[in-house]
Amino acid sequence: MYRKVLISIVLILLITLGGVFAYSSYSEGKFLSEANSAFNKGNYLAALASYFVLNEDKDDLSLELKLQQAKESLIVEENFKRAKAAAEEGDWLETKYLLSEVKPIVDSDLYEKVLVLYQEASKKVEALEIKIAAEMQLLRDEAVQVKLQREQAEKETAEIAGKLSEVEKAKELVEQEAAAAQQEVVIERMLKFKNELSLLIDLLDSGSDLVLDGIVQIESDNDSIALTFLNQARTLFSNVQEHGEDLKLNRTPESAVFEVDVLLSTTFVLKKAVLSLGSATIFIEEQDDTFYQYLNDGKAFYNSGIEDIAQLKGFVD
Repeated sequence: MYRKVLISIVLILLITLGGVFAYSSYSEGKFLSEANSAFNKGNYLAALASYFVLNEDKDDLSLELKLQQAKESLIVEENFKRAKAAAEEGDWLETKYLLSEVKPIVDSDLYEKVLVLYQEASKKVEALEIKIAAEMQLLRDEAVQVKLQREQAEKETAEIAGKLSEVEKAKELVEQEAAAAQQEVVIERMLKFKNELSLLIDLLDSGSDLVLDGIVQIESDNDSIALTFLNQARTLFSNVQEHGEDLKLNRTPESAVFEVDVLLSTTFVLKKAVLSLGSATIFIEEQDDTFYQYLNDGKAFYNSGIEDIAQLKGFVD
Protein backbone atom coordinates (compact mmCIF):
# COMPACT_ATOMS: atom_id res chain seq x y z
CA MET A 1 0.00 0.00 0.00
CA TYR A 2 2.76 2.44 0.95
CA ARG A 3 4.62 1.64 -2.27
CA LYS A 4 1.53 2.43 -4.33
CA VAL A 5 1.06 5.75 -2.53
CA LEU A 6 4.73 6.63 -3.08
CA ILE A 7 4.55 5.83 -6.80
CA SER A 8 1.37 7.92 -7.11
CA ILE A 9 3.04 10.92 -5.45
CA VAL A 10 6.09 10.61 -7.71
CA LEU A 11 3.86 10.42 -10.78
CA ILE A 12 1.95 13.53 -9.72
CA LEU A 13 5.17 15.46 -9.18
CA LEU A 14 6.60 14.34 -12.51
CA ILE A 15 3.42 15.19 -14.35
CA THR A 16 2.75 18.58 -12.75
CA LEU A 17 6.31 19.89 -12.39
CA GLY A 18 8.36 18.07 -15.01
CA GLY A 19 6.02 16.58 -17.55
CA VAL A 20 4.02 19.69 -18.33
CA PHE A 21 7.13 21.88 -18.56
CA ALA A 22 8.85 19.45 -20.90
CA TYR A 23 5.78 19.05 -23.06
CA SER A 24 5.46 22.78 -23.49
CA SER A 25 9.17 23.21 -24.34
CA TYR A 26 9.56 20.48 -26.96
CA SER A 27 7.59 19.28 -29.90
CA GLU A 28 5.25 16.37 -29.36
CA GLY A 29 7.47 14.18 -31.55
CA LYS A 30 10.62 14.95 -29.59
CA PHE A 31 8.79 14.41 -26.31
CA LEU A 32 7.50 11.03 -27.54
CA SER A 33 11.02 10.11 -28.69
CA GLU A 34 12.43 10.86 -25.25
CA ALA A 35 9.62 8.87 -23.62
CA ASN A 36 10.38 5.88 -25.85
CA SER A 37 14.08 6.23 -25.06
CA ALA A 38 13.37 6.20 -21.32
CA PHE A 39 11.19 3.11 -21.75
CA ASN A 40 13.85 1.27 -23.79
CA LYS A 41 16.49 2.10 -21.17
CA GLY A 42 14.33 0.59 -18.42
CA ASN A 43 13.38 3.92 -16.83
CA TYR A 44 9.72 2.92 -16.67
CA LEU A 45 8.68 5.52 -14.11
CA ALA A 46 9.85 8.43 -16.28
CA ALA A 47 8.37 6.80 -19.39
CA LEU A 48 5.05 6.28 -17.62
CA ALA A 49 4.86 9.97 -16.63
CA SER A 50 5.70 11.10 -20.17
CA TYR A 51 3.16 8.79 -21.83
CA PHE A 52 0.54 10.02 -19.38
CA VAL A 53 1.16 13.64 -20.38
CA LEU A 54 1.17 12.79 -24.11
CA ASN A 55 -2.06 10.80 -23.86
CA GLU A 56 -3.95 13.37 -21.79
CA ASP A 57 -7.17 14.49 -23.50
CA LYS A 58 -6.45 12.16 -26.44
CA ASP A 59 -7.81 8.88 -27.71
CA ASP A 60 -4.60 7.43 -29.21
CA LEU A 61 -4.54 3.63 -29.12
CA SER A 62 -0.77 3.49 -29.66
CA LEU A 63 -0.17 5.79 -26.67
CA GLU A 64 -2.66 3.79 -24.61
CA LEU A 65 -0.63 0.67 -25.43
CA LYS A 66 2.65 2.40 -24.48
CA LEU A 67 1.10 3.63 -21.24
CA GLN A 68 -0.12 0.14 -20.37
CA GLN A 69 3.25 -1.43 -21.20
CA ALA A 70 5.06 1.09 -18.98
CA LYS A 71 2.66 0.40 -16.11
CA GLU A 72 3.07 -3.38 -16.42
CA SER A 73 6.86 -3.13 -16.73
CA LEU A 74 7.08 -0.88 -13.66
CA ILE A 75 5.00 -3.33 -11.60
CA VAL A 76 7.10 -6.31 -12.75
CA GLU A 77 10.31 -4.42 -11.97
CA GLU A 78 9.09 -3.53 -8.46
CA ASN A 79 7.92 -7.10 -7.72
CA PHE A 80 11.23 -8.47 -8.99
CA LYS A 81 13.19 -6.17 -6.65
CA ARG A 82 11.10 -7.22 -3.65
CA ALA A 83 11.29 -10.90 -4.61
CA LYS A 84 15.07 -10.71 -5.03
CA ALA A 85 15.40 -9.11 -1.58
CA ALA A 86 13.22 -11.84 -0.08
CA ALA A 87 15.36 -14.51 -1.76
CA GLU A 88 18.52 -12.99 -0.33
CA GLU A 89 16.94 -13.32 3.13
CA GLY A 90 16.03 -16.96 2.45
CA ASP A 91 12.27 -16.30 2.35
CA TRP A 92 11.47 -18.44 -0.70
CA LEU A 93 7.74 -18.61 0.04
CA GLU A 94 7.52 -14.81 -0.22
CA THR A 95 9.71 -14.84 -3.36
CA LYS A 96 7.48 -17.35 -5.12
CA TYR A 97 4.33 -15.50 -4.05
CA LEU A 98 5.57 -12.13 -5.43
CA LEU A 99 6.42 -13.63 -8.83
CA SER A 100 3.53 -16.09 -9.16
CA GLU A 101 1.24 -13.78 -11.15
CA VAL A 102 3.83 -11.89 -13.26
CA LYS A 103 2.78 -11.64 -16.93
CA PRO A 104 5.08 -11.38 -19.98
CA ILE A 105 6.33 -7.85 -20.70
CA VAL A 106 8.19 -6.07 -23.52
CA ASP A 107 11.49 -6.15 -21.59
CA SER A 108 12.46 -9.75 -22.36
CA ASP A 109 15.68 -9.54 -20.29
CA LEU A 110 13.79 -8.50 -17.17
CA TYR A 111 11.10 -11.10 -17.79
CA GLU A 112 13.78 -13.80 -18.22
CA LYS A 113 15.28 -12.83 -14.84
CA VAL A 114 11.81 -13.08 -13.30
CA LEU A 115 11.31 -16.58 -14.73
CA VAL A 116 14.73 -17.78 -13.53
CA LEU A 117 14.14 -16.50 -9.98
CA TYR A 118 10.58 -17.89 -9.92
CA GLN A 119 11.82 -21.35 -10.99
CA GLU A 120 14.51 -21.28 -8.30
CA ALA A 121 11.96 -20.24 -5.64
CA SER A 122 9.58 -23.01 -6.74
CA LYS A 123 12.33 -25.61 -6.32
CA LYS A 124 13.26 -24.27 -2.89
CA VAL A 125 9.64 -24.30 -1.70
CA GLU A 126 9.10 -27.81 -3.06
CA ALA A 127 12.23 -29.05 -1.27
CA LEU A 128 11.04 -27.46 1.99
CA GLU A 129 7.61 -29.07 1.71
CA ILE A 130 9.20 -32.47 1.01
CA LYS A 131 11.44 -32.13 4.08
CA ILE A 132 8.53 -31.22 6.35
CA ALA A 133 6.42 -34.08 4.95
CA ALA A 134 9.25 -36.55 5.60
CA GLU A 135 9.68 -35.35 9.19
CA MET A 136 5.94 -35.56 9.81
CA GLN A 137 5.87 -39.10 8.43
CA LEU A 138 8.75 -40.06 10.74
CA LEU A 139 6.83 -38.73 13.73
CA ARG A 140 3.73 -40.67 12.68
CA ASP A 141 5.77 -43.87 12.38
CA GLU A 142 7.25 -43.31 15.84
CA ALA A 143 3.76 -42.77 17.26
CA VAL A 144 2.55 -46.04 15.72
CA GLN A 145 5.57 -47.87 17.16
CA VAL A 146 4.88 -46.45 20.63
CA LYS A 147 1.28 -47.62 20.36
CA LEU A 148 2.37 -51.17 19.51
CA GLN A 149 4.85 -51.25 22.39
CA ARG A 150 2.22 -50.06 24.82
CA GLU A 151 -0.29 -52.71 23.75
CA GLN A 152 2.38 -55.40 24.20
CA ALA A 153 3.25 -54.10 27.67
CA GLU A 154 -0.41 -54.15 28.73
CA LYS A 155 -0.70 -57.77 27.62
CA GLU A 156 2.32 -58.71 29.72
CA THR A 157 0.84 -56.90 32.72
CA ALA A 158 -2.41 -58.84 32.38
CA GLU A 159 -0.53 -62.17 32.27
CA ILE A 160 1.57 -61.40 35.36
CA ALA A 161 -1.46 -60.19 37.37
CA GLY A 162 -3.40 -63.30 36.32
CA LYS A 163 -6.30 -61.43 34.90
CA LEU A 164 -7.28 -59.89 31.64
CA SER A 165 -7.55 -56.16 31.35
CA GLU A 166 -9.20 -54.21 28.64
CA VAL A 167 -6.65 -52.39 26.54
CA GLU A 168 -7.30 -48.68 26.62
CA LYS A 169 -8.17 -47.34 23.24
CA ALA A 170 -5.24 -45.50 21.74
CA LYS A 171 -5.88 -41.93 20.89
CA GLU A 172 -6.22 -41.23 17.24
CA LEU A 173 -3.43 -39.06 15.90
CA VAL A 174 -4.76 -35.96 14.27
CA GLU A 175 -2.90 -34.19 11.54
CA GLN A 176 -4.46 -31.28 9.78
CA GLU A 177 -3.27 -30.77 6.26
CA ALA A 178 -2.23 -27.20 5.66
CA ALA A 179 -4.17 -25.74 2.77
CA ALA A 180 -1.93 -24.43 0.05
CA ALA A 181 -2.57 -20.70 0.08
CA GLN A 182 0.16 -18.72 -1.69
CA GLN A 183 -1.76 -15.49 -1.15
CA GLU A 184 -1.67 -16.02 2.65
CA VAL A 185 1.91 -17.03 3.38
CA VAL A 186 1.70 -16.30 7.09
CA ILE A 187 -1.48 -18.38 7.49
CA GLU A 188 0.06 -21.29 5.60
CA ARG A 189 3.11 -21.29 7.86
CA MET A 190 0.96 -21.17 11.00
CA LEU A 191 -1.17 -24.10 9.83
CA LYS A 192 1.89 -26.26 9.17
CA PHE A 193 3.37 -25.24 12.49
CA LYS A 194 0.19 -26.11 14.38
CA ASN A 195 0.00 -29.51 12.69
CA GLU A 196 3.53 -30.37 13.71
CA LEU A 197 3.01 -29.00 17.23
CA SER A 198 -0.24 -30.98 17.52
CA LEU A 199 1.56 -34.20 16.68
CA LEU A 200 4.22 -33.49 19.32
CA ILE A 201 1.49 -32.74 21.87
CA ASP A 202 -0.17 -36.08 21.06
CA LEU A 203 3.14 -37.88 21.56
CA LEU A 204 3.64 -36.04 24.85
CA ASP A 205 0.12 -37.02 25.92
CA SER A 206 0.83 -40.68 25.09
CA GLY A 207 4.00 -40.49 27.17
CA SER A 208 2.07 -39.08 30.14
CA ASP A 209 -0.28 -42.08 29.92
CA LEU A 210 2.76 -44.36 30.18
CA VAL A 211 3.91 -42.45 33.28
CA LEU A 212 0.48 -42.96 34.83
CA ASP A 213 0.70 -46.69 34.03
CA GLY A 214 4.08 -46.73 35.78
CA ILE A 215 2.58 -45.10 38.90
CA VAL A 216 -0.18 -47.71 39.02
CA GLN A 217 2.37 -50.54 38.78
CA ILE A 218 4.59 -49.04 41.51
CA GLU A 219 1.61 -48.78 43.86
CA SER A 220 0.89 -52.45 43.02
CA ASP A 221 4.53 -53.39 43.86
CA ASN A 222 5.25 -54.42 40.26
CA ASP A 223 8.60 -52.69 39.89
CA SER A 224 9.72 -54.51 36.73
CA ILE A 225 6.54 -53.69 34.81
CA ALA A 226 6.67 -50.11 36.09
CA LEU A 227 10.20 -49.73 34.75
CA THR A 228 9.01 -51.01 31.34
CA PHE A 229 6.41 -48.23 31.13
CA LEU A 230 8.82 -45.59 32.45
CA ASN A 231 11.57 -46.53 29.97
CA GLN A 232 9.11 -46.25 27.08
CA ALA A 233 7.97 -42.86 28.37
CA ARG A 234 11.58 -41.65 28.68
CA THR A 235 12.28 -42.61 25.05
CA LEU A 236 9.13 -40.85 23.89
CA PHE A 237 9.92 -37.66 25.82
CA SER A 238 13.46 -37.58 24.40
CA ASN A 239 12.02 -37.72 20.87
CA VAL A 240 9.56 -34.92 21.67
CA GLN A 241 12.37 -32.79 23.10
CA GLU A 242 14.60 -33.33 20.04
CA HIS A 243 11.88 -32.53 17.50
CA GLY A 244 10.49 -29.70 19.65
CA GLU A 245 13.87 -27.94 19.76
CA ASP A 246 14.19 -28.33 15.97
CA LEU A 247 10.66 -26.95 15.52
CA LYS A 248 11.44 -23.92 17.70
CA LEU A 249 14.71 -23.21 15.90
CA ASN A 250 13.52 -23.62 12.30
CA ARG A 251 9.73 -23.45 11.87
CA THR A 252 8.12 -21.55 14.77
CA PRO A 253 6.39 -18.21 14.02
CA GLU A 254 7.34 -15.40 16.40
CA SER A 255 3.79 -15.29 17.77
CA ALA A 256 3.95 -18.96 18.84
CA VAL A 257 7.36 -19.15 20.55
CA PHE A 258 5.67 -19.21 23.96
CA GLU A 259 3.68 -22.36 23.12
CA VAL A 260 6.82 -24.23 22.00
CA ASP A 261 8.57 -23.14 25.20
CA VAL A 262 5.65 -24.60 27.17
CA LEU A 263 5.98 -27.84 25.18
CA LEU A 264 9.69 -28.11 26.01
CA SER A 265 9.24 -27.19 29.68
CA THR A 266 6.42 -29.75 30.00
CA THR A 267 8.68 -32.40 28.47
CA PHE A 268 11.36 -31.51 31.04
CA VAL A 269 8.86 -31.79 33.95
CA LEU A 270 7.60 -35.20 32.75
CA LYS A 271 11.18 -36.45 32.39
CA LYS A 272 11.72 -35.44 36.03
CA ALA A 273 8.60 -37.45 36.90
CA VAL A 274 10.13 -40.50 35.16
CA LEU A 275 13.40 -39.99 37.06
CA SER A 276 11.67 -39.73 40.47
CA LEU A 277 9.43 -42.72 39.85
CA GLY A 278 12.37 -44.77 38.61
CA SER A 279 14.18 -43.97 41.86
CA ALA A 280 11.08 -45.05 43.79
CA THR A 281 11.30 -48.56 42.29
CA ILE A 282 14.73 -48.99 43.92
CA PHE A 283 13.13 -48.70 47.37
CA ILE A 284 9.86 -50.45 46.54
CA GLU A 285 10.57 -53.36 48.89
CA GLU A 286 11.47 -51.12 51.85
CA GLN A 287 8.34 -48.93 51.53
CA ASP A 288 10.16 -46.36 53.68
CA ASP A 289 10.19 -42.55 53.73
CA THR A 290 12.64 -42.42 50.83
CA PHE A 291 10.33 -44.56 48.71
CA TYR A 292 7.30 -42.36 49.39
CA GLN A 293 9.33 -39.19 48.87
CA TYR A 294 10.33 -40.29 45.35
CA LEU A 295 6.81 -41.58 44.62
CA ASN A 296 5.13 -38.35 45.73
CA ASP A 297 7.63 -36.19 43.82
CA GLY A 298 6.97 -38.25 40.68
CA LYS A 299 3.20 -37.81 41.08
CA ALA A 300 3.60 -34.06 41.57
CA PHE A 301 5.70 -33.72 38.42
CA TYR A 302 3.18 -35.87 36.51
CA ASN A 303 0.20 -33.72 37.64
CA SER A 304 2.04 -30.54 36.67
CA GLY A 305 2.81 -32.02 33.26
CA ILE A 306 -0.75 -33.01 32.38
CA GLU A 307 -1.98 -29.52 33.32
CA ASP A 308 0.47 -28.01 30.82
CA ILE A 309 -0.63 -30.55 28.16
CA ALA A 310 -4.22 -29.37 28.56
CA GLN A 311 -3.05 -25.78 28.04
CA LEU A 312 -1.18 -26.77 24.85
CA LYS A 313 -4.23 -28.61 23.47
CA GLY A 314 -6.24 -25.43 23.88
CA PHE A 315 -3.79 -23.60 21.62
CA VAL A 316 -3.95 -26.06 18.70
CA ASP A 317 -7.69 -26.79 18.89
